[in-house]
Amino acid sequence: MRRQVIIGVFVVALAAGGAVFRPVEPATEVRALTAPAASVSDTGTAEAKPADQVRGERLLRQAGVWLRDAYSVRMAADVRQGTKHVRAEVRLDHHGNCSGTIDDGDGVVAHVVYLKGGADTDGDGEGDGKDEAYLKYTDAALAAIEVKAEAMSPEMGARVRAFTARARGKYIKAPSGPKGAQALGKQCGVGQMLATAMTRRPEGTRTLPVVTRDGERLIPLVLPSASGGGTAYLVADGDPRLRSVSGTSGGMRTAVTFTDYDKPFSVPRIDPAQVVEAPANGGALFEV
Repeated sequence: MRRQVIIGVFVVALAAGGAVFRPVEPATEVRALTAPAASVSDTGTAEAKPADQVRGERLLRQAGVWLRDAYSVRMAADVRQGTKHVRAEVRLDHHGNCSGTIDDGDGVVAHVVYLKGGADTDGDGEGDGKDEAYLKYTDAALAAIEVKAEAMSPEMGARVRAFTARARGKYIKAPSGPKGAQALGKQCGVGQMLATAMTRRPEGTRTLPVVTRDGERLIPLVLPSASGGGTAYLVADGDPRLRSVSGTSGGMRTAVTFTDYDKPFSVPRIDPAQVVEAPANGGALFEV
């Protein structure tokens, strides 16, 4: 399948973080964190919810608020579909910036930097212009891209090799617009998308007994099918923050973990001397 290598793998990897929740419109405000104590049956009569459901809905809302309000968080996504295995590990901040590494499983590995609103020149943590996105591929990744381009046609191979020769060891600045920087920006907001879904669609979530994974006590939550299903694990001791969420959607198996809540994090500033602009026909150039 043809795809835009310049942004495709990163979009796939981070979008996977939201695979277990259906996208919803951002909430204008967070609802109260207390879950309703009853539901309405088909006959119109009120029915008391099971205790594990009342607690599950409340905890999912709380975890969503913690994720939404975090200054920063580290997200690691592991996506499997058939023989495909995509991995990403990125740091996200509440301004919408992110930085990290992606691996598409086919030899294409890149470091990615996304600046919401462009570079921060006044030190307030927010950009001062248009969104900017940069990708720095490993030498092995560029070689893999060249091989794929050559397989498409000798002409495509020559065009790609001419560009990768300039891009080797440098950051490629993604083109602006919905197929470039904006697309990457949406994926950097995947944590906020999850938080929105958790606070707005907790109905039907149920708790299971506490388990211990990697030495940490966690509360498993069985997520409602209306939100895509799957299982979330919250920290059992202390604040009920989301530790991980996993599920299957459309044959895609996704596991996402969240760590390093509120740890100091700043997106690195890219030296202009280390940047090459994506060509005007970058979409076609990297469709390999």
